Amino acid sequence: MKVAIVNLTGGGLSYGYINYLSEVLPRMMTHPRVSQIYVYVPPGFSQYFAGILAPEYLRQCEGGLRGRRQLGRDIGRISPDVVLFTGNQWMKLGRIPSVSMVQSMLPMVMPFGGNGWLDLVKNLVRARLTRIACERANRVIAISNYVQGFLMNNWHIAPTRIGMVYHGVNHPPAAETLRIPVSIPGDWQGKFLFTAGSMHPYRALDDVLNALAVLASQGVRPPLVIAGGVDLDHTQLPYLKQMKHLAEKLGINSQIAWTGHLNAAEMSWCYSHCQLFLMTSRVEACPNIALEAMSHGAFCLAADNPPLPEFFQAAAFYYRPKCGEALAQAISAALAYSPEAAGLMRGRAKKRAGDFPWEKTVERTVHELALATNMLYS
Repeated sequence: MKVAIVNLTGGGLSYGYINYLSEVLPRMMTHPRVSQIYVYVPPGFSQYFAGILAPEYLRQCEGGLRGRRQLGRDIGRISPDVVLFTGNQWMKLGRIPSVSMVQSMLPMVMPFGGNGWLDLVKNLVRARLTRIACERANRVIAISNYVQGFLMNNWHIAPTRIGMVYHGVNHPPAAETLRIPVSIPGDWQGKFLFTAGSMHPYRALDDVLNALAVLASQGVRPPLVIAGGVDLDHTQLPYLKQMKHLAEKLGINSQIAWTGHLNAAEMSWCYSHCQLFLMTSRVEACPNIALEAMSHGAFCLAADNPPLPEFFQAAAFYYRPKCGEALAQAISAALAYSPEAAGLMRGRAKKRAGDFPWEKTVERTVHELALATNMLYS
């Protein structure tokens, strides 16, 4: 089966998605049902995959009408058996079957959630394009049961056209490769709360900051590490400023380390040395950060909104979102755990992370591609 993976985006690829492709491509290339893979990425992103694919299989796709026409001609020349569209955009390619993967739920369920006007417009467009892709592709890949349920119940996509494929997660790196971020005081090791993600309103940092203020009023001041930066277009900068202003207003800024973007070794150090990992996101499709935290054996506390319980299951404490008092109470309860009880929770997290191997992601993805081509049993 000859496969083309097309990443039609607004011109960029997220760090999480680059990691996804970096894990999936080598495994898919050795799959017995896959003979060739062509990958199309936006200009400037070929460097991330140059060590995986030969130049003739790694190609650029540009936006706009001219770029789409060129893409159509190029795909027509290589004549793949199936095309996988991994973003929220889709295009008709004659009789070549296609599969669309839904990777983000934000545009559909939280387009107005505190975003700036530019993000607002982008989300409305993305939601429309995603729906078109799901309605017109031969098959759709949902990356969680939550996404699958939305597609069936809200957009009435036939369940027979949807396959559910979780993303995978890597094993933690060796301890000697971990690096403490320079912005974290050395004496915080094993004592700090940790939360991570892009600086976006759906991450709900206000829950964490309000919870810290409640705890401070009770004389409890655990240090907090907040990891995550803003996108290249800086549309998330206002939210970051808003959260820093809130921290100052609440009088808790002195106990917070705002690290910005961390590399993999630094993120691993934080997962491995935090006292408690906080997952407060309002919207996720497949929460890669949650999978990473569990793979490191972090003691996890999460909001009970979907799909977080789908992923954490019994490997996390839960709290009612949009309530700083509820989160503060849950943090207090978690911090009161004995080392032995906390160790049991960390063990549950590692065990749950074992349910998400990349090999299963690739096997199920190839299965969906084969279904779209009617080549499953050929």
